[in-house]
Amino acid sequence: MDIRGIGYAVSGIEPRRSPLSYIISGNATVTVKGLALPFSFQFSEQQRDFRQPFNQFGVSPTYKWIRVHLGYRSLSYSRYTLDGHQFLGAGIDLTPGKFRFSAMWGRFLKAVQEDTTKQQQQHNNNFPYAAYDRYGYGIKLGYGTPANFFDLSFFKAKDRESSVRNNPVEQYVQPGENAGIGLRTHLSFLKRLTLDVDAGVSAYTRDTRADLVSAEETPLVNFAKGILTPRVSTSIYYAGDATLQYRDRQFGLALKYGYILPDYKTMGMYYMQTDVERVTLIPSFNNKKNTFQVRASVGKEHDNLQRKKLARTDRLVGSFNCNVSPKPHYGISLSYSNYGITQKPGLKSLSDTTRLDQVTHSIVATPRYTWQRSSSIHTFVFVFCDQTLNDNNKLNTQHFNMTTVNNTLSYSVFLNGSGVGINASAYKVNTKVSVGVTTSTGGTLGLSKNLLKNRLSSAAGVNYSINTFAGANDGSTLQLNTNHVLAAGRRNRFRADLVYTLNNSKSGALNRSFHELLVTIGYSYQF
Repeated sequence: MDIRGIGYAVSGIEPRRSPLSYIISGNATVTVKGLALPFSFQFSEQQRDFRQPFNQFGVSPTYKWIRVHLGYRSLSYSRYTLDGHQFLGAGIDLTPGKFRFSAMWGRFLKAVQEDTTKQQQQHNNNFPYAAYDRYGYGIKLGYGTPANFFDLSFFKAKDRESSVRNNPVEQYVQPGENAGIGLRTHLSFLKRLTLDVDAGVSAYTRDTRADLVSAEETPLVNFAKGILTPRVSTSIYYAGDATLQYRDRQFGLALKYGYILPDYKTMGMYYMQTDVERVTLIPSFNNKKNTFQVRASVGKEHDNLQRKKLARTDRLVGSFNCNVSPKPHYGISLSYSNYGITQKPGLKSLSDTTRLDQVTHSIVATPRYTWQRSSSIHTFVFVFCDQTLNDNNKLNTQHFNMTTVNNTLSYSVFLNGSGVGINASAYKVNTKVSVGVTTSTGGTLGLSKNLLKNRLSSAAGVNYSINTFAGANDGSTLQLNTNHVLAAGRRNRFRADLVYTLNNSKSGALNRSFHELLVTIGYSYQF
């Protein structure tokens, strides 16, 4: 169980959080004669003015091959039907032998009435967003083991129109309905090959008040009628992905393919990138001693799958990661990524001034060295990071090109006898954009120590940087922080954190001058 009280104060800028807040949360598992009762809960004062409930409690007791879900829970049947969306309700999982069964029912959204008076007073959109009560259920049937299984799932949810007293005026919110079928499988064969497939079909009605469909009977219409009421606002989508992978002790190779129709959606997930077809090849290798590891990825994706957009966007995606550790005390990590976006004509030809043509790449190098003695451990780490966005469009080049270079050298030492830790770093961050060059140069210094026979862990640090803009001094930023953790017995922990930030801006080009204080007091109990 964890209890935290948070105090906040700021001057010079708009507050970024509430002056006083608290969070009470916990996770625990109680076992009684083979019956496991894992439960979780979360409470916060934000319930008074939050778009959806923040106070939560849930439990998932388990006995042998039976598991029950009660309260606020989340389940995943398929990426394209029910995938991790939190609900308030009940569910059950049955796994006797190779048989796999799961079912759930609950509320996915709580109704929120539109407050037009509050909206007119707050023009920054910081007000509750209207929503209908949304209830749904899901069923999953499957057979197999973790190495080889086949699952078929069905999910359906619908908004209750009567849960909102008046139709939202300022916010365009409609009561919807959704039903979908998902298929998920994992197969292992020939010892080193695996195949993963996840696919789904979703029928989504954006407005249940729309007219009924009176079109000629078609296979799609018949499918929709079997699981929901087809209306003129109903659309049917399909999507899926597959991964074929080979893996042995040293070498791996994976081929991934994904296809998601535009606007694919289901009420059982929060968000998904749609209108995309992608192919990705992922090789990997590590030597026998595991001192050399490399992993790469190269792929291509594009949108405009239904050829209804004015242009098609192609993306070239590539990455490379390498870790070399000849000896345990030194090594280097290297990574490189490159993402290219181009457009091809769709319904309308493109001119050089409107065509999207961007390339983003980043390079990160991190050499490290550790020097260990009987009384102390010294560690040196250097980080170089170069990130660049190049816009090849003639009209946008001067506005959107951006380069950021970060150089950081850090050193830390731990004194074994006294339990004292010291860390220091120096950095320089240079960002070049169309309006000028911004530079932040500074350093950090930190100290940590265990006290009271290691029952109290205390640390303090300071970060100071000098900022420049277009070659001129633009002030400085000072940040002080301290944190303390006290162990009272084996199960009790008390914690206190403080962060103070003083930003001094001379020109106001980057940001304004402000003072900010954040204090956190906490208590935790480990069962």
